[in-house]
Amino acid sequence: MKLTILGSGSFTTGPERSKSSHLLEIGKRKILVDAGDGTCNQLMKLGINPTDIDDIFITHFHSDHTLDIYSILVRIHIINQFSDKESKIRIYGPKGTNNFIKGLDKLYDLNILDENDFSAHDVLEKEAFKGFSVTPFAVEHSPSARAYLFEIEGKKIVFSGDSNKCQGIFDASKDADLLIIDCSASKEISEKAHLNTLDIAEICKKSNVKKAVLTHIRPTSYNKNLVVEVKEGFDGEVVLAEDFMEIEI
Repeated sequence: MKLTILGSGSFTTGPERSKSSHLLEIGKRKILVDAGDGTCNQLMKLGINPTDIDDIFITHFHSDHTLDIYSILVRIHIINQFSDKESKIRIYGPKGTNNFIKGLDKLYDLNILDENDFSAHDVLEKEAFKGFSVTPFAVEHSPSARAYLFEIEGKKIVFSGDSNKCQGIFDASKDADLLIIDCSASKEISEKAHLNTLDIAEICKKSNVKKAVLTHIRPTSYNKNLVVEVKEGFDGEVVLAEDFMEIEI
């Protein structure tokens, strides 16, 4: 089981970091958690065809977490139209995920996608899949925002998505073996819609997190030692995400 950080940046990222995206590999199953712009290129740099992705989980609908979903879907549609190989991707997300995907098809003035290309599902409560389960937690950022707890072979892996300090992120992070967490600001900046390093230290300490990976990094934080700032209030393992970082779980 392996996690690869495809995109560790934010909406206003610099060239060093692609937008939010994570590749979780469970056996042969390839799962994306978010797919911001740049995801397709990042996958292909790893030698992975974007159409080989089995599932996409959307934490919320903002474009820096979703923009390349449509690129993947168009690739799948073309394969299905002009090849004997049929591909279909499963997309999971907050309430309204199916309408969101269909809305993209209309917005981009193609209207080509159909049920042979994808299936979309709202994840409203804990769901069991083959070999793992996923539990959504409402967090405070946008109305759609969710954190996801993946439970796999006795391990707890949490993706915060975008969140501020709220009960949902504390609940999702409880006893996490690995927490991939929004670190949009250093400690001197107070955030309303995101987390700073002081918030993260408090969440990790109170939730008994074993390892935290700081992601969603803004250019304004590139010259900050975010790991040191988190460790001022948390004595567990903390690492700064980089694009193409691999973590064996």
